[in-house]
Amino acid sequence: MSDRNHERVVAPLEGRKAEFFQVILEIVTDSGVTGVSTAEVARRMGITQPAIYRHFKSRDQMLYFFVEVLSDRLGGIMTEAKKGSDPAAQLDLLFAAHFEMVRNYPALPGIVLSDAIYAASTSLKSLLRSTIMGYRSGIQEILQEGTERGMFRKLDTNVMAHMILGAILSSTMVYNLGQKPGPDEMEGFRKTLKQILME
Repeated sequence: MSDRNHERVVAPLEGRKAEFFQVILEIVTDSGVTGVSTAEVARRMGITQPAIYRHFKSRDQMLYFFVEVLSDRLGGIMTEAKKGSDPAAQLDLLFAAHFEMVRNYPALPGIVLSDAIYAASTSLKSLLRSTIMGYRSGIQEILQEGTERGMFRKLDTNVMAHMILGAILSSTMVYNLGQKPGPDEMEGFRKTLKQILME
């Protein structure tokens, strides 16, 4: 399939696009990425399959749209986090916003870890890779600034960024298993990380 079919399809998320996103989110949460199809989306929305094709030409394009919205949300989290007064405050904002995102988008690890994604089109895999690596790079930038300012211990910021990203993704998977992260868990995560970075 041509990459042309994967041009940016998400405008401001409103109206029908918001409905499509919600339905795809529900399918991924219920059945994983493999459950997403134009037929299943049409069934859940109560419309005909040809009506889907006015918005998306294929299943891959629907998944591309879904990952694109998640990418926008992650970018928004990082932008807001970097408004913090210092790197430690930025990490606090990052964790708080991400735990909120876990509650709103519990299908995130299903997308990131799905074999179906890696069997999909090159452009979809590229988008997911750039999304995750961009988020990891943002975390590393915060860690690097904290180290340079003497706020954090001199640790390998690349390794620490991978560890933090892994912890965030694993918390999302635990959420999908029915254990919702509460304020105590979030505070415990923050305190433990602070001990590693600052003591």
